[in-house]
Amino acid sequence: MTTGYVEKIMASTDSPQQLDALVSATQKEKAHRHDFRQWITPSIKAEFINGEVILHSPFKKRHFDATYLLSSLLSIYVRVKKLGCIAT
Repeated sequence: MTTGYVEKIMASTDSPQQLDALVSATQKEKAHRHDFRQWITPSIKAEFINGEVILHSPFKKRHFDATYLLSSLLSIYVRVKKLGCIAT
């Protein structure tokens, strides 16, 4: 899988610079992941994706209740009118 990448880098005239850049980026990523793991707690809804911290909105019961009610009403309407189905 990685052999193709290695061959391309090695065939390049600036392979030492590419390798240095890759090592530097890998070290920064590792440090960033470490910082994220130190920061994250069970109460924080977040993910570390492609080097970026993605925060999720906290669960709100009021929002869930409204969404559930609307979904239920829409599902009943679609069923009664034979319009298909609702994917939730």
